Amino acid sequence: MEVVGKFSIDDKSKWFDLSLVIWVLVIMGSFIALEWILGLPPDGVGLGLSSLIVLICIIGVVVIHEGLHAIGFLASGGRVKFGHRMTRIGPSAYTTSPSSYPKRKFIAILLTPQILTIVLAALIPNIPPMFKYAFIIAIAGNFGGGFSDFYMLVWLRKFPSEYMVQDTIGGIEVSK
Repeated sequence: MEVVGKFSIDDKSKWFDLSLVIWVLVIMGSFIALEWILGLPPDGVGLGLSSLIVLICIIGVVVIHEGLHAIGFLASGGRVKFGHRMTRIGPSAYTTSPSSYPKRKFIAILLTPQILTIVLAALIPNIPPMFKYAFIIAIAGNFGGGFSDFYMLVWLRKFPSEYMVQDTIGGIEVSK
C-alpha cells in the first residue's frame, strides 16, 4: 500500500496549539455559562472538595475516553496499545493500533468517545445537584480531550472512503 498522506500533531503543532487554545476557551466559556445558569458548584462544596472532584473527573474521563477508542479498534478487528507521551502542550494519553482500517471505520473509532459526552449530557437532568458539577466537568473534559480526534476527522475528509487509515502515536497515515 502506498502512503498518500500523513497527519502528525507534532508537524502541525503551530496551528494545532492555536486551535487548541481557541477550543479550550470556547469549552471553558460554555462551562462557566452552564455553571452560572445551573448555580454550580452547589452550596457546601468547598475548594478542596471541588478540586478533588475535578481531579477524579479528569482521570476518569481520560481512562474512559481512551478505553472507548480501544473498544472501537477491537470491534473493528484490530489490536490495541495504550501509552502516554509528552507533547509541547503537556502530557497526553493515547490508544493506538498497528492495524489499518477503512476510512469510515476509522472515523467511527475517532468519534466513539463522544458517546460518553452524549450519555453524560443526557443524564444531567436526573443527577443530584452536587454531582452535576462533576458531570459538566466530565463533559467539557471529554469533548475537549477529543480535540485531536476532531482535528484528524476534518483532515481526513479530503481522502476517498476506500482509502485505509493507520493510527500512529501522535497522528495517522492514509494509504491507497
